[in-house]
Amino acid sequence: MNSNPAQAEAIRHGEGPMLVLAGPGSGKTYVITRRVRHLIEQLNVRPDQILVITYSKAAADEMRERFLNSPGERYSGVTFGTFHAVFFHILQIAYNLNPSHILRDADALSVFRDIFADLAPELAEEPDMIRSVREEIERYKSNLPPGKKPGDPDVRQYEPLSCKKELFYPVMDRYLDTMRARKLVDFDDMLSLTYSLFVHHPDHLNFWRERFRYLLIDEFQDINPLQYEIVKLLAAPRNNLFAVGDDDQSVYGFRGSSPEIMLRFPKDYPGASLVQLSENYRCSAEILFAASSLIANNPDRYAKAHHSVRGPVGHVAFPIFENTEEECRTVAAEIRVAIENGARPDDFAVLFRTNSEMRGIIRFLEKENVPFRCHSMPTSLFEHSAVLPVLSYLRLAAGGRDRRDWLMVVNKPVRYADRRAFPNATVDLTETYTILKKKERTYVIERLQKLEADLKRMSVMNPYAAIHYIRHVIGYNRHLTDTLSDVTEATDLLDEMMETAKDFRTIPEFLNYVKEDSARRQKEHPLQDAPGVALMTFHRAKGLEFRNVILLNCNELITPHKKALLPEQIAEERRLFYVAMTRAIEHLTLCHVRKRLSHDMLPSRFLGEIRLPESLLTPGSEVVHVRYGPGTVVSLSGDKLKVRFAGRLLPVTLSLRLCREEGHLISAYFSSGNSSSRSS
Repeated sequence: MNSNPAQAEAIRHGEGPMLVLAGPGSGKTYVITRRVRHLIEQLNVRPDQILVITYSKAAADEMRERFLNSPGERYSGVTFGTFHAVFFHILQIAYNLNPSHILRDADALSVFRDIFADLAPELAEEPDMIRSVREEIERYKSNLPPGKKPGDPDVRQYEPLSCKKELFYPVMDRYLDTMRARKLVDFDDMLSLTYSLFVHHPDHLNFWRERFRYLLIDEFQDINPLQYEIVKLLAAPRNNLFAVGDDDQSVYGFRGSSPEIMLRFPKDYPGASLVQLSENYRCSAEILFAASSLIANNPDRYAKAHHSVRGPVGHVAFPIFENTEEECRTVAAEIRVAIENGARPDDFAVLFRTNSEMRGIIRFLEKENVPFRCHSMPTSLFEHSAVLPVLSYLRLAAGGRDRRDWLMVVNKPVRYADRRAFPNATVDLTETYTILKKKERTYVIERLQKLEADLKRMSVMNPYAAIHYIRHVIGYNRHLTDTLSDVTEATDLLDEMMETAKDFRTIPEFLNYVKEDSARRQKEHPLQDAPGVALMTFHRAKGLEFRNVILLNCNELITPHKKALLPEQIAEERRLFYVAMTRAIEHLTLCHVRKRLSHDMLPSRFLGEIRLPESLLTPGSEVVHVRYGPGTVVSLSGDKLKVRFAGRLLPVTLSLRLCREEGHLISAYFSSGNSSSRSS
């Protein structure tokens, strides 16, 4: 591969700081590996003085392989690694840290289970809740300002999302105490310990400054403030810092990263060189035009002028579906037809904003016998912690007497019942009442008798009505509100459960379906390395590319996510949508639905921000208007766009300017060249 002028400028940069703006498909890995070779061969830098940091072990391994296999002499000694791997090595030398000091995932789960069993026993058997609290504690720690500790009072103003703060902070404090007592560290501790080492022990800092005189940082847009402070300390005073990234692809705000760090790089390093890799080797011109018009709506970004090396062959399509079932059924069938016509399953990726959206497309791909692969199977609807108690209620209403079901529901909502009142695997309430009478817990007996009556009423209901009764009469929804700081995900799951239950007449029929669903999930599904259609979230797809990319559920409250309320959160959601769009090489399909779980849905605002190139609004082009629906362009004269919409006798004349400004012309089928052909 020959370097283009911008790539050559970056590769041949001499001493001092440089920021490389590397858009999607611009060859940044090539630039980094060739830059390393240039340092060694042209600037006589020793290989062991070069440090290349990237964001995953897989990316570091790939970059090392690309470097070692690049044309020319093979050089050993260059360090390729993640932040955590590099910082662990530094701490290993400073403090004799070894792998046994690092808290592993399985051990962390056990620690948190023990903490919940003590502080919130009613939640100790809810793995989703425990996982979400643990993940939020990790985010809280990673987002702390440099030098701050989790226990500092001035950083305790944070309002947690996973649970009430009255639970969050005691759980975190107990976790930190446990870590100290066991002399363990987690990944976030490695960052804070490295920062503290460099600040308080200049001899260690100077040692590593001499060791790594040249720093190359990949995916610089994903760096968080603490990582950046450590990098600045390490790079000084020579400041041979080569930062490669794209502020438009900064999508890990929940981990503390922010495009602001990239934007202030020229201020932190006055006189730093800046080069933009503007040639896109991945996306067709239409896809790149659409994605660029979207991301241009973000404020506070480096202005860019990308252009496609691949040319105009390709298309962008925006189909509308009545509901998510029709969407998934159609997408699966279209992929099957494409494969029958010679396309390879590996050429397709179906992307979605959240992992839970995978369930629907998997069901229909299985029906169509289309092979697929995914990084991890989505959690079954019936395995979510918010759904499990409802299933236990239903089993008890159907005559079940299992102790596990009673313990799952007896304090949801709170009835002040002690677990010891249910001593046997099969529950006999007469025995339970006897135990409670001995302890003079008559108020608990009254609550359990009320629960008995509720279960008897539910036993003759259909499952949909029974779930509604559990939520709104028994008070399960109120229990969730009292327990969780944000109940939207839980209520969405219960809405989905009710939608599924509509198809069944009796509770036993529904419970049998749940059991069969669990059995189906026991079948081995191909994970990420198997051939097949790739199924993944927008985040997971970052860094990958596919000939055909399909985005599901491009609707408001999904993308942008319903939790994105602030302008900076919407901007990150837009960047994430941009990342998803730019995974496509030739064909990009952006789907949205009119209804989801019986709720009316609006198309994503991002669809309205995608601009249509006038050169493609030729007679016969297909467009979709938010009010009039799908139509065909009749003519375009100046600002006047004449379109014949389905179901209307006469064409409608639209103002192209107003359509663009208001986002009314939300979509079109861009086509040129051989766009109707299938990938092969």
